[in-house]
Amino acid sequence: MKSILRSLAVLLLTAAVFSGCSSGKMKDGTYVSSADGHNGPIKVETVIKDGAISEIHILEHKETSGISDGAIERIPHAIIENQSLAIDTVSGATMVSKGIIAGVAESIRKAGGDVDKLMVPLSKQDVKTEEFEADVIVIGAGGAGAAAAVTAAEGGKKVLLLEKAGNPGGTTIMASGLFATDSYQQKAMGISVPTDEVYQEWQEYCSWLNDPVLTWNFFKKSASTIEWLEERGYELELVANVQKVHEGQWQTYHAFKDETKKMDYLKNLLSLVEKNGGTIMYETRALRLLQTDGIVTGVEAQKADGTVLYANAEAVVLATGGFGASVEVMNRVTGGAHFSLLNSGTQTGDAIAMATSVGGDDLAGAFPHSHGVDMPFDIINAAGIIDDRGARGGIESVNHFANYPGALWVGTGSRRFASEAICYDSALVANATYAAGGNYYVIVDQKSVDALEEGGSGMLGINMSPERLAGQELAPTRTPWTDLTKQFETAIELGGAFKGNSIKELAEAIGIDAETLEKTVDSYNEICKSGVDEQYQKDPMYLIPVSEGPYYAVKGQTVALGGLGGIRTNSRLNVTRADGSIIPGLYAAGNDVNEIYNNVYPLIEGVTCGWAFNSGRMAGEALLEDLSK
Repeated sequence: MKSILRSLAVLLLTAAVFSGCSSGKMKDGTYVSSADGHNGPIKVETVIKDGAISEIHILEHKETSGISDGAIERIPHAIIENQSLAIDTVSGATMVSKGIIAGVAESIRKAGGDVDKLMVPLSKQDVKTEEFEADVIVIGAGGAGAAAAVTAAEGGKKVLLLEKAGNPGGTTIMASGLFATDSYQQKAMGISVPTDEVYQEWQEYCSWLNDPVLTWNFFKKSASTIEWLEERGYELELVANVQKVHEGQWQTYHAFKDETKKMDYLKNLLSLVEKNGGTIMYETRALRLLQTDGIVTGVEAQKADGTVLYANAEAVVLATGGFGASVEVMNRVTGGAHFSLLNSGTQTGDAIAMATSVGGDDLAGAFPHSHGVDMPFDIINAAGIIDDRGARGGIESVNHFANYPGALWVGTGSRRFASEAICYDSALVANATYAAGGNYYVIVDQKSVDALEEGGSGMLGINMSPERLAGQELAPTRTPWTDLTKQFETAIELGGAFKGNSIKELAEAIGIDAETLEKTVDSYNEICKSGVDEQYQKDPMYLIPVSEGPYYAVKGQTVALGGLGGIRTNSRLNVTRADGSIIPGLYAAGNDVNEIYNNVYPLIEGVTCGWAFNSGRMAGEALLEDLSK
């Protein structure tokens, strides 16, 4: 392949390379300190020897295996090597990285060292550059990127896989299984899931505002992808639908047999890239696409040490996971709706920016992957990420209200916007709350609070709770909502809950229109009295009045698992311009593409993860076909 000629002044490139610096006089010894990570405190042991940082050991942590591994492995080594705390965090594990650095910093303080001096980056040095020759470059090592890279490598191409995080996984590592129709497992169990019927239901749900050819190809390929993954080390089993409300619907969910091995499964799959002559580079961020005469010919990237990489190839696959971790892009797409963002932190819309720079259709078909509701994550985290019982947030009982159907829900306009029992389906409740602005308020009275704290919602006549995982009640019916009154005090202090002796006081505490809320509550109480919810058809079991003060409101928020779309493709996953013409040499897969959806996430289970692996294979096969011409 002809190498691309470049002329540049490397001193102008952005990169900082840290060297050692004086840390003040530190007393030799072993020091143990703790600092907050992502899921809880990280306990760090720092050894000072001869006045320098000699050893760093992570003694205890509650971080997610796989996602945190890169930070746990690299940050201590980087601190020791550079004798500096001015260390770049690991992408995808930023909070873990900062927690380790903060723990070491505290130990240095105990040893009498100068932490402020150690936090100052030293002078920049000349940036190194290097070139790399490949046939295919894949950007992103989640499910889509892994499948594309393996497909291309097994097809005889020299593959370079770039991943900006310290480990693979992306959003895929958060999934528990994937979608398929007409799989051998379904047939073996005598469960009928015919591709054509599921496809028709899907298309009707999407109102045919998608790419019907690409969608059909995905569905038809899904069964073979189950076998393809199993042949490459995955262990999958067909399970009942995860959400209770989906019982009796298409059984499409093929779960990972061992949740603790999800990273092992993926790394084993990725090992096939290297076994077939490919290269994987972690902590290497793709910066821009290289283009010659309108053809994409490679990628400019930057390694963790600042080295600028120019990689040349005949085909590039964008599989960066979408834009769900970028507040800026989410705001552009949604107009500023409020979300709790649940992702690995690396899905920042990189592929969209790169594709747009070479002629792609900016934010084509982009929409939030709304799925479920919760109290705002920042409030849960502020309350204490993991409490002594292992419960999220330390305000778990208050947090139940985000999925509680026996209350009155209102949006920021003080009006009711749906049947509160919509919380039984995570896609529908997310769509409804997103349409209401993302933030909503769950309102109950003192009588309900007392009953829930005493024995759960069963005390109020509610005998069923939303479930998203088998056996996990999101709003417990038969067990007390422990310490609810006490937890309300914490939640109110943090701004996640509100209290008023009257509805007017409650509205003023929330910051919404009091007169409208009073009318809404009066109307809702009349509905409860009559037992008939004409507009929203809420089951009478959940029609519990809000009539005995004081009154409480809990702030709920739509959860977004990511951002879907942003790059337009054709039915072969070639990236296209707005006019439909192909950008030669460029492909996309996974969450970066929204050609199988309309503008909401459908109700069939396992689709996003299934789309990742299937679209990755499809993109890999498309480029192999194109390169063979």
